[in-house]
Amino acid sequence: MQTLDDYVSDLIDVNSTPTPGRILVLSRALIDLFTALTAQSENRIIEHGANLFWRNDRIIPGGIITGQSKTAVDMDTKNMFRNHEYVGDCHTHPYLKKMGPEAMVGPSSGDYMEWWLNHPANFPFSLHFVLSGDAVFLLLTRDVTRLGDKPLGVAQRTVAPDTAIINEPMHDLETSEVYSKAQAANKERDFWKINFPNIPREFAQANLDMNIGLATALSFEYYRGKFNSDGIILERQSPEEVYGPAAIVGKTLRPLPTATWISDSRASRCSSCKRSFSMTFRKHHCRNCGLIFCDQCTIHTAPVRNRLSRWGGNIDGVKVARVCDKCYSMCR
Repeated sequence: MQTLDDYVSDLIDVNSTPTPGRILVLSRALIDLFTALTAQSENRIIEHGANLFWRNDRIIPGGIITGQSKTAVDMDTKNMFRNHEYVGDCHTHPYLKKMGPEAMVGPSSGDYMEWWLNHPANFPFSLHFVLSGDAVFLLLTRDVTRLGDKPLGVAQRTVAPDTAIINEPMHDLETSEVYSKAQAANKERDFWKINFPNIPREFAQANLDMNIGLATALSFEYYRGKFNSDGIILERQSPEEVYGPAAIVGKTLRPLPTATWISDSRASRCSSCKRSFSMTFRKHHCRNCGLIFCDQCTIHTAPVRNRLSRWGGNIDGVKVARVCDKCYSMCR
Protein backbone atom coordinates (compact mmCIF):
# COMPACT_ATOMS: atom_id res chain seq x y z
CA MET A 1 0.00 0.00 0.00
CA GLN A 2 1.37 3.42 -0.97
CA THR A 3 1.84 6.14 1.63
CA LEU A 4 0.29 9.54 1.02
CA ASP A 5 3.69 11.26 0.79
CA ASP A 6 4.91 8.73 -1.78
CA TYR A 7 1.72 9.11 -3.81
CA VAL A 8 2.01 12.90 -3.82
CA SER A 9 5.66 12.60 -4.82
CA ASP A 10 4.65 10.40 -7.76
CA LEU A 11 1.92 12.88 -8.76
CA ILE A 12 4.42 15.73 -8.78
CA ASP A 13 6.65 13.75 -11.11
CA VAL A 14 3.99 12.07 -13.27
CA ASN A 15 0.47 13.53 -13.13
CA SER A 16 -0.95 10.43 -14.81
CA THR A 17 0.15 8.25 -11.88
CA PRO A 18 -2.40 5.40 -11.51
CA THR A 19 -5.21 5.92 -9.02
CA PRO A 20 -4.67 3.74 -5.92
CA GLY A 21 -7.42 1.80 -4.20
CA ARG A 22 -5.89 2.59 -0.82
CA ILE A 23 -3.61 5.25 0.63
CA LEU A 24 -1.81 4.98 3.96
CA VAL A 25 -1.35 8.13 6.08
CA LEU A 26 1.66 7.59 8.34
CA SER A 27 2.83 11.19 8.71
CA ARG A 28 3.15 12.01 12.41
CA ALA A 29 2.62 15.70 11.62
CA LEU A 30 -0.71 15.01 9.88
CA ILE A 31 -1.96 12.54 12.49
CA ASP A 32 -1.13 14.95 15.30
CA LEU A 33 -2.89 17.73 13.36
CA PHE A 34 -6.01 15.59 12.90
CA THR A 35 -6.03 14.80 16.63
CA ALA A 36 -5.77 18.46 17.64
CA LEU A 37 -8.29 19.71 15.08
CA THR A 38 -10.93 17.14 16.00
CA ALA A 39 -10.57 17.68 19.76
CA GLN A 40 -10.76 21.47 19.57
CA SER A 41 -13.54 21.48 16.98
CA GLU A 42 -15.86 18.99 18.68
CA ASN A 43 -15.33 20.61 22.08
CA ARG A 44 -16.36 24.06 20.86
CA ILE A 45 -18.66 22.88 18.03
CA ILE A 46 -16.81 25.23 15.69
CA GLU A 47 -15.01 24.34 12.48
CA HIS A 48 -11.21 24.35 12.67
CA GLY A 49 -8.72 23.92 9.85
CA ALA A 50 -5.16 24.12 8.60
CA ASN A 51 -3.55 24.61 5.21
CA LEU A 52 -1.20 21.98 3.80
CA PHE A 53 2.16 22.49 2.11
CA TRP A 54 4.64 20.34 0.19
CA ARG A 55 8.01 20.94 1.78
CA ASN A 56 11.14 18.78 2.06
CA ASP A 57 9.49 15.93 0.16
CA ARG A 58 6.51 15.62 2.47
CA ILE A 59 3.18 17.20 3.40
CA ILE A 60 3.58 19.75 6.18
CA PRO A 61 0.56 21.35 7.94
CA GLY A 62 0.37 25.05 8.68
CA GLY A 63 -1.01 26.56 11.88
CA ILE A 64 -4.51 25.80 13.15
CA ILE A 65 -7.22 28.23 12.04
CA THR A 66 -10.34 28.65 14.20
CA GLY A 67 -13.68 29.37 12.58
CA GLN A 68 -16.33 31.76 13.78
CA SER A 69 -19.44 30.51 15.57
CA LYS A 70 -21.94 28.76 13.25
CA THR A 71 -19.97 29.62 10.10
CA ALA A 72 -17.48 27.71 7.99
CA VAL A 73 -13.83 28.24 8.84
CA ASP A 74 -12.14 30.69 6.45
CA MET A 75 -9.03 28.98 5.07
CA ASP A 76 -8.04 32.09 3.06
CA THR A 77 -7.66 29.95 -0.06
CA LYS A 78 -8.23 32.99 -2.29
CA ASN A 79 -4.78 34.17 -1.22
CA MET A 80 -3.15 30.95 -0.08
CA PHE A 81 -3.38 29.18 -3.45
CA ARG A 82 -0.63 31.46 -4.80
CA ASN A 83 1.88 30.14 -2.25
CA HIS A 84 4.33 27.99 -4.24
CA GLU A 85 4.25 25.24 -1.56
CA TYR A 86 0.47 25.15 -1.04
CA VAL A 87 -1.17 21.81 -1.97
CA GLY A 88 -4.51 21.94 -0.14
CA ASP A 89 -6.10 22.04 3.27
CA CYS A 90 -7.87 20.23 6.05
CA HIS A 91 -10.91 21.26 8.07
CA THR A 92 -13.47 19.75 10.43
CA HIS A 93 -17.21 19.15 10.35
CA PRO A 94 -18.16 18.96 14.05
CA TYR A 95 -21.48 17.11 14.06
CA LEU A 96 -20.95 14.85 17.10
CA LYS A 97 -22.64 17.14 19.60
CA LYS A 98 -25.09 18.53 17.01
CA MET A 99 -26.46 15.31 15.50
CA GLY A 100 -24.73 12.34 17.14
CA PRO A 101 -22.00 9.84 16.24
CA GLU A 102 -23.72 8.63 13.07
CA ALA A 103 -23.44 12.04 11.40
CA MET A 104 -19.91 11.74 10.02
CA VAL A 105 -20.01 14.17 7.13
CA GLY A 106 -17.40 14.84 4.43
CA PRO A 107 -17.03 17.82 2.07
CA SER A 108 -20.03 20.02 1.34
CA SER A 109 -21.00 21.28 -2.12
CA GLY A 110 -19.81 24.73 -1.02
CA ASP A 111 -16.36 23.30 -0.30
CA TYR A 112 -16.09 22.21 -3.92
CA MET A 113 -16.64 25.75 -5.20
CA GLU A 114 -13.95 27.15 -2.89
CA TRP A 115 -11.45 24.50 -3.97
CA TRP A 116 -12.37 24.78 -7.64
CA LEU A 117 -11.77 28.52 -7.81
CA ASN A 118 -8.54 28.46 -5.78
CA HIS A 119 -6.58 25.51 -7.08
CA PRO A 120 -2.87 25.41 -6.09
CA ALA A 121 -0.96 27.59 -8.53
CA ASN A 122 2.20 25.50 -8.49
CA PHE A 123 0.80 21.95 -8.60
CA PRO A 124 -1.55 20.09 -11.01
CA PHE A 125 -3.40 18.46 -8.09
CA SER A 126 -4.82 19.37 -4.69
CA LEU A 127 -5.56 17.56 -1.41
CA HIS A 128 -8.55 18.36 0.77
CA PHE A 129 -9.16 16.53 4.04
CA VAL A 130 -12.38 16.76 6.04
CA LEU A 131 -12.55 15.34 9.58
CA SER A 132 -15.88 14.41 11.12
CA GLY A 133 -16.19 12.27 14.24
CA ASP A 134 -13.66 9.47 13.79
CA ALA A 135 -14.00 9.56 9.99
CA VAL A 136 -11.31 11.01 7.72
CA PHE A 137 -12.31 12.02 4.19
CA LEU A 138 -9.94 13.01 1.39
CA LEU A 139 -10.84 14.60 -1.93
CA LEU A 140 -7.93 14.63 -4.37
CA THR A 141 -8.32 16.70 -7.53
CA ARG A 142 -6.28 16.67 -10.71
CA ASP A 143 -6.14 19.07 -13.66
CA VAL A 144 -8.85 21.44 -12.36
CA THR A 145 -7.32 24.41 -14.16
CA ARG A 146 -7.80 22.65 -17.50
CA LEU A 147 -11.50 21.98 -16.95
CA GLY A 148 -12.78 25.56 -16.88
CA ASP A 149 -15.68 26.90 -14.82
CA LYS A 150 -18.65 25.04 -16.29
CA PRO A 151 -18.08 21.35 -15.36
CA LEU A 152 -18.55 21.94 -11.61
CA GLY A 153 -21.93 23.60 -12.08
CA VAL A 154 -23.04 20.86 -14.48
CA ALA A 155 -21.95 18.15 -12.04
CA GLN A 156 -23.68 19.78 -9.08
CA ARG A 157 -26.95 20.02 -11.02
CA THR A 158 -26.87 16.30 -11.82
CA VAL A 159 -26.02 15.06 -8.30
CA ALA A 160 -28.58 15.11 -5.48
CA PRO A 161 -27.54 17.53 -2.69
CA ASP A 162 -27.08 16.10 0.79
CA THR A 163 -28.80 18.98 2.58
CA ALA A 164 -32.26 17.99 1.30
CA ILE A 165 -32.39 15.33 4.03
CA ILE A 166 -32.08 17.80 6.91
CA ASN A 167 -33.97 20.64 5.23
CA GLU A 168 -37.14 18.67 4.53
CA PRO A 169 -38.41 18.56 8.16
CA MET A 170 -37.93 22.34 8.39
CA HIS A 171 -40.63 22.94 5.79
CA ASP A 172 -43.06 22.48 8.67
CA LEU A 173 -43.22 25.80 10.53
CA GLU A 174 -43.83 24.25 13.96
CA THR A 175 -40.90 21.84 13.55
CA SER A 176 -38.68 24.70 12.41
CA GLU A 177 -39.54 26.71 15.52
CA VAL A 178 -38.82 23.75 17.81
CA TYR A 179 -35.48 23.27 16.11
CA SER A 180 -34.56 26.95 16.49
CA LYS A 181 -35.23 26.73 20.23
CA ALA A 182 -33.12 23.55 20.45
CA GLN A 183 -30.28 25.34 18.65
CA ALA A 184 -30.43 28.28 21.04
CA ALA A 185 -30.29 25.90 24.01
CA ASN A 186 -27.47 23.80 22.49
CA LYS A 187 -29.79 20.78 22.36
CA GLU A 188 -29.71 20.04 18.65
CA ARG A 189 -28.64 16.45 19.24
CA ASP A 190 -31.65 15.85 21.48
CA PHE A 191 -33.92 17.36 18.82
CA TRP A 192 -32.77 14.90 16.16
CA LYS A 193 -32.69 11.94 18.54
CA ILE A 194 -36.25 12.51 19.75
CA ASN A 195 -37.95 13.68 16.56
CA PHE A 196 -35.95 12.29 13.64
CA PRO A 197 -33.59 9.57 14.92
CA ASN A 198 -32.78 8.23 11.45
CA ILE A 199 -31.83 11.54 9.84
CA PRO A 200 -28.22 11.74 11.13
CA ARG A 201 -27.42 8.40 9.50
CA GLU A 202 -29.37 9.30 6.34
CA PHE A 203 -27.60 12.66 6.15
CA ALA A 204 -24.17 10.97 6.36
CA GLN A 205 -25.16 8.53 3.61
CA ALA A 206 -26.53 11.33 1.42
CA ASN A 207 -23.28 13.24 1.87
CA LEU A 208 -21.26 10.17 0.91
CA ASP A 209 -23.43 9.59 -2.17
CA MET A 210 -23.11 13.25 -3.18
CA ASN A 211 -19.32 13.21 -2.89
CA ILE A 212 -18.99 9.95 -4.81
CA GLY A 213 -21.25 11.38 -7.51
CA LEU A 214 -19.31 14.64 -7.79
CA ALA A 215 -15.94 12.90 -7.72
CA THR A 216 -17.04 10.52 -10.46
CA ALA A 217 -18.49 13.29 -12.64
CA LEU A 218 -15.37 15.47 -12.26
CA SER A 219 -12.76 12.66 -12.41
CA PHE A 220 -11.63 13.37 -8.86
CA GLU A 221 -10.58 10.81 -6.25
CA TYR A 222 -12.62 10.44 -3.06
CA TYR A 223 -11.34 8.44 -0.09
CA ARG A 224 -12.66 7.60 3.37
CA GLY A 225 -10.94 6.11 6.40
CA LYS A 226 -11.21 5.75 10.15
CA PHE A 227 -8.92 7.75 12.40
CA ASN A 228 -6.15 5.75 14.02
CA SER A 229 -3.22 7.34 15.82
CA ASP A 230 -0.89 4.64 14.46
CA GLY A 231 -1.82 5.25 10.82
CA ILE A 232 -4.92 5.88 8.71
CA ILE A 233 -5.94 3.66 5.81
CA LEU A 234 -7.96 5.62 3.26
CA GLU A 235 -10.17 3.49 1.01
CA ARG A 236 -11.18 4.92 -2.37
CA GLN A 237 -14.96 5.43 -2.52
CA SER A 238 -15.17 6.83 -6.06
CA PRO A 239 -15.52 3.74 -8.27
CA GLU A 240 -13.56 4.79 -11.33
CA GLU A 241 -9.81 5.12 -11.68
CA VAL A 242 -8.81 8.62 -12.76
CA TYR A 243 -5.79 7.01 -14.40
CA GLY A 244 -5.37 3.30 -14.89
CA PRO A 245 -2.02 1.51 -14.72
CA ALA A 246 0.21 2.59 -17.59
CA ALA A 247 1.05 0.01 -20.23
CA ILE A 248 4.45 -1.61 -19.80
CA VAL A 249 6.28 -0.81 -23.04
CA GLY A 250 9.98 -1.44 -23.64
CA LYS A 251 12.64 -2.96 -21.43
CA THR A 252 12.03 -2.85 -17.69
CA LEU A 253 14.74 -0.93 -15.85
CA ARG A 254 16.14 -1.94 -12.49
CA PRO A 255 18.24 0.34 -10.24
CA LEU A 256 21.84 -0.69 -9.74
CA PRO A 257 22.69 -1.94 -6.21
CA THR A 258 24.78 1.22 -5.76
CA ALA A 259 21.98 3.60 -6.84
CA THR A 260 20.59 5.82 -4.10
CA TRP A 261 18.06 8.63 -3.79
CA ILE A 262 20.04 11.88 -3.67
CA SER A 263 18.84 14.38 -1.07
CA ASP A 264 17.43 17.65 -2.44
CA SER A 265 19.90 19.58 -0.29
CA ARG A 266 22.84 18.07 -2.20
CA ALA A 267 21.81 19.40 -5.61
CA SER A 268 21.73 23.03 -6.71
CA ARG A 269 21.90 22.30 -10.45
CA CYS A 270 20.35 19.81 -12.86
CA SER A 271 22.61 16.75 -13.24
CA SER A 272 22.22 16.95 -17.02
CA CYS A 273 21.81 20.51 -18.32
CA LYS A 274 23.47 22.11 -15.24
CA ARG A 275 20.86 24.87 -14.97
CA SER A 276 20.44 26.21 -11.40
CA PHE A 277 17.28 25.31 -9.50
CA SER A 278 14.93 27.89 -7.97
CA MET A 279 11.45 28.03 -6.45
CA THR A 280 9.94 27.97 -9.94
CA PHE A 281 12.61 25.83 -11.65
CA ARG A 282 12.04 22.66 -9.68
CA LYS A 283 13.91 19.46 -8.91
CA HIS A 284 12.83 15.98 -10.04
CA HIS A 285 14.36 12.61 -9.22
CA CYS A 286 15.01 9.80 -11.65
CA ARG A 287 13.38 6.71 -10.12
CA ASN A 288 16.07 4.48 -11.60
CA CYS A 289 19.41 6.19 -10.86
CA GLY A 290 18.27 8.51 -8.04
CA LEU A 291 19.97 11.63 -9.40
CA ILE A 292 18.27 15.04 -9.52
CA PHE A 293 17.27 16.72 -12.78
CA CYS A 294 15.03 19.50 -14.04
CA ASP A 295 11.63 18.84 -15.61
CA GLN A 296 12.88 18.97 -19.19
CA CYS A 297 15.65 16.46 -18.51
CA THR A 298 13.19 13.97 -16.99
CA ILE A 299 10.24 14.25 -19.38
CA HIS A 300 10.19 10.49 -20.08
CA THR A 301 8.62 7.63 -18.15
CA ALA A 302 9.66 3.99 -18.23
CA PRO A 303 8.85 0.74 -16.39
CA VAL A 304 11.11 0.44 -13.33
CA ARG A 305 11.28 -2.66 -11.15
CA ASN A 306 11.90 -1.92 -7.47
CA ARG A 307 12.17 1.82 -8.08
CA LEU A 308 14.09 3.98 -5.63
CA SER A 309 12.22 5.46 -2.66
CA ARG A 310 12.78 8.91 -1.17
CA TRP A 311 12.75 7.25 2.25
CA GLY A 312 15.67 4.99 1.36
CA GLY A 313 15.79 1.57 -0.23
CA ASN A 314 13.44 0.41 -2.96
CA ILE A 315 9.70 0.03 -3.56
CA ASP A 316 8.75 -3.49 -4.65
CA GLY A 317 7.03 -4.14 -7.95
CA VAL A 318 7.10 -2.71 -11.45
CA LYS A 319 5.72 0.77 -12.08
CA VAL A 320 5.93 3.26 -14.93
CA ALA A 321 7.85 6.14 -13.37
CA ARG A 322 9.75 9.32 -14.22
CA VAL A 323 13.31 8.68 -15.41
CA CYS A 324 16.18 10.77 -16.78
CA ASP A 325 17.13 10.84 -20.44
CA LYS A 326 20.11 8.53 -19.92
CA CYS A 327 18.10 5.85 -18.11
CA TYR A 328 15.28 6.18 -20.63
CA SER A 329 17.70 5.44 -23.48
CA MET A 330 18.55 2.11 -21.84
CA CYS A 331 14.99 0.78 -22.09
CA ARG A 332 14.39 1.54 -25.78
